[in-house]
This record gives sequence, structure tokens and C-alpha cells, in this order.
Amino acid sequence: MLKIRACSSIIHRYQSTSSSVSINHLTNDEIRAHRLRVFANERQTQIERIRRVEKIEVDVHDPIQSTKLLMNKNISTPYHCAQHLSSVLVERSCLALVDDQYIWDMNRPLERDCTLKFLHFMEHKCEEQNRAYWRTCSFIIGYILETAFKSNYHVELCSFPPPQFQFGSFAYDAKLNL
Repeated sequence: MLKIRACSSIIHRYQSTSSSVSINHLTNDEIRAHRLRVFANERQTQIERIRRVEKIEVDVHDPIQSTKLLMNKNISTPYHCAQHLSSVLVERSCLALVDDQYIWDMNRPLERDCTLKFLHFMEHKCEEQNRAYWRTCSFIIGYILETAFKSNYHVELCSFPPPQFQFGSFAYDAKLNL
């Protein structure tokens, strides 16, 4: 599962690579640009590690019909599988259930032969879908906090506490340095 690190760890990494740069002189845009560069470099490194494309068999379980797909190991995602089947699955699916036990992001590459079931919000049991939705809302709040202030006001995103479903709320902890 992809874990997003708080801005503070990126700031510390950025400081350690350039000792002449002070945290007080970094703008939010510079921090965001650095974070995107780190992500892009890591993504490129992972893509380059794939020497040859191996195939995996994905058995898709759908209420209407079950289908077997031949996909690319560590490249193809549940989203790609949905694209092979129908535009309705692409539009309505928010998560995938892999091997009847693992909740999988629609854009996370599949790692081995597996069974796949697409999850959407109109199911009777949609706790995992709601949890993912609320977590995404927390990330959106973090992005809004990060971009809402002028560059000379440093916003440090600290953490995103688990959503409080019973209270109907989600949050993102941030520190604003004025």
C-alpha cells in the first residue's frame, strides 16, 4: 500500500541535500515541486527495474459474468482490468477486492495471479469504500491547506488522523508558520 509521508520528512530530506538552504527560505511551491520530483524519480526507478514483462492471470468475478484476463505483472492495475470489461465498471468502481481478502487501490499494480472483484458505493456493505473516500477527502483538505496560503506562509502537513465516521468528520493536521 502506498504511504504518503508528511511534508516534514521531505523538508528534512531537502535540507540534508542542500545545507545552505534554510527551511525558512523554502516556499510551499518549492516543497511541493521537490516532493513531485522525488515521487517521479522513484516511479521511474521502479519502472526501470522491470526487465521483462511477465503475464499473470486475473480471474474477474462480476455478478453478471466471470472473466479471465491475461495482464502484465507489476504493471497492470484493477483499473486496466475494468477497461477491458466495460466503461460502467471503469466509472463506478472505487476499489478492488483481490483474492477475496485484500482491499486494492484501482491504480495499484497487480503482483501475481489473482481473483478480482470490483467494489463500488452502491453495495450493501460499503465500509471499505467509505473509509477510502473519507481518507481521500482528508488528502484533499491537506492539498487545500498547502495551496491556500501565499508562498511566504509555510504550511507543514503533519498527519491525517483516521476519519471519525460516527461524527461525520475527517481531518488533516497542519502547522502554519507565520
